[in-house]
Amino acid sequence: MHPSGSSIAHGSVESLGRAVATLRENHGMTQEALGDVIDSFRPTISRLENGADVAVSAVVESLTALGYEIVLVPRGAEITVNPMQ
Repeated sequence: MHPSGSSIAHGSVESLGRAVATLRENHGMTQEALGDVIDSFRPTISRLENGADVAVSAVVESLTALGYEIVLVPRGAEITVNPMQ
């Protein structure tokens, strides 16, 4: 279950885009504001959120700006995330 309370499918570019959109909205940011933070433009954020091809740096920088990071986990592995205190 996603922290916002919604379930997000794993393993697709589209699900990653939806997750970024949800995180951005939860931070009260517009696409333009997030683009400004990562030194990019609103259309790039829109493409990312809609599952279109964008530079890997745009994905990583967007997630970092929203307080997240990418962690690689073997498919099918069970993981536990403990929030920092």
